[in-house]
Amino acid sequence: MASGHHIRTLDAARSIAALAVVCYHWRNLQPSSWVDLDRFGGGLPFFSVLRPIYRNGWIGVDFFFILSGFVMFMVYHSQVADRTISAARFAVLRFSRLYPLHFAMLMALVAMQAFHSLKTGGILHFPKDNYYDTYHFVLQLFFASNWGLQRGPSFNDPVWSVSIEVLLYGVFFMLLARTRASTAMMVGLSIFGFVLYAGNLGNAFGRGLFCFFIGCLLCRFWFAYRDRPWFQCAAIALFAGTWSVAGAALLLNADGYLAGLAGHQAAGMASPQIGAKVTERLDRVLFYLLVVVMLFPSLLLALVASEGWLWRVSRPLSAFGNVSYSSYLLHLPLMMLGQMLLGPDVVGANGVRGELVFISFFVLLLILSFASFAFFEKPLQRIIRARLA
Repeated sequence: MASGHHIRTLDAARSIAALAVVCYHWRNLQPSSWVDLDRFGGGLPFFSVLRPIYRNGWIGVDFFFILSGFVMFMVYHSQVADRTISAARFAVLRFSRLYPLHFAMLMALVAMQAFHSLKTGGILHFPKDNYYDTYHFVLQLFFASNWGLQRGPSFNDPVWSVSIEVLLYGVFFMLLARTRASTAMMVGLSIFGFVLYAGNLGNAFGRGLFCFFIGCLLCRFWFAYRDRPWFQCAAIALFAGTWSVAGAALLLNADGYLAGLAGHQAAGMASPQIGAKVTERLDRVLFYLLVVVMLFPSLLLALVASEGWLWRVSRPLSAFGNVSYSSYLLHLPLMMLGQMLLGPDVVGANGVRGELVFISFFVLLLILSFASFAFFEKPLQRIIRARLA
């Protein structure tokens, strides 16, 4: 059962989302698969089953943003609004949770690159467009790898979303400390984030802002209605209805049809090139809206409403939720280490061999994640909080 500020069903969902993102990044090991998934997807392990994740697993990060907003509002909104927690203590609490493993993985990648340089005389760019220079090292060191100062992805690239989280924590704290965060204000911030993202699909801060405050709004709604006798049934009904409608739209490619129609109109009024750009952009944005505005919020509300029913199922999975951050930060360095030690032909192997490597990788990743959480992250977290908080 949920206790205090801990909801096991959310832990379970976090663990599944983390593994989906890791699976999505397996594409880094396959030649050209980022460009043409349909052509090269056959080389990906268990492609027939995992194809939706290989294609759209990137959106799992947006679920993290929504979940983060929900949890942050649940845990801290009263403390920040009532000023029972200072900005310094808030910063130490978040720093102690996020930074130790980030710093360790950054140093591990520096060491791996030094080893590879001594062995081959060059740098291993993994993923292929990653930067490994002093400038991007400094950005990574200060959790600023995706604040708009970067030339591209660098070092442990998945940290980009954590760097956005750091900015969101600042916005969140200042908003609650100064205004108590009205619903209208949070809606406005979320809409502003979506405008930033829709205008430029590379705008990671807009993407984070949009999702994070959706999570905050969902938590406020949950606080307001969770004790009502109808809430559980309404949440489940909303989940069933939303997933039926949005799922049908995605299966029938309704978003692609609308995007293609708009692109056709744009091509007629301007040029085929502009029409193609309109189709591509609108297709991405409509898909994003269907998932982030309909599927994820209804899923989250259904999970918190069903905590009492699902606790036996969610309890074992919640342990994996505890190490979701660990697996998220460990997976790319582990892929890179495997490629350096075993070679790309082994780590990125196809067929049955590739599937065995895939399974072995996930088993090893989970073992390392549990070890990191228990013997590295938690002890350092306690030390930092004892000395600084």
